[in-house]
Amino acid sequence: MSHSHCIIRRAGAASVVVAMTGAAVLVFAGGSASAKTTTLHFFSKAVSNSVFQANGQPITNQNAQPTPGDYFISTDVDYVGNHKKHAKTSTGSDNLVCTFTTNSMGICDGVVAVGGYVLLANHVTVDLTANNPVVTINGGTGPYKGAHGTLSATSVGSSGNSDFTVAYSN
Repeated sequence: MSHSHCIIRRAGAASVVVAMTGAAVLVFAGGSASAKTTTLHFFSKAVSNSVFQANGQPITNQNAQPTPGDYFISTDVDYVGNHKKHAKTSTGSDNLVCTFTTNSMGICDGVVAVGGYVLLANHVTVDLTANNPVVTINGGTGPYKGAHGTLSATSVGSSGNSDFTVAYSN
């Protein structure tokens, strides 16, 4: 959350949001009509992505259908820009943990760290099979305190990386 982005990956029959990146169409959530929306764009390089059964055992079958209680953890390093043109040095990182409540919906907690502060997605419901899943931002620290908005990501091929967009206002 992991700037902010959501990476969409394929896990069995369901597409799964496994990171927080995106250059997808955003839906702004929250804030007042007069609040200024800030948009951040990142290229998110996958560091680790793992899917687990509810009992903590790794799921290694990429075609397995998720069941309630299964969860995934995704961690990325984020670079300002997109997969075609981005900074050489990372400026942030993100982590997303989602637990499936059905085979398509989940409760997610995410953190996007940028500049020593974080944007938060605390215990938000996400449609994990949506073409452009959106994770709701509902807090942060420092200049992101009281932030509301969205994180979305678009996968870059089968690399596990993504283009990630964060849109927020305070």
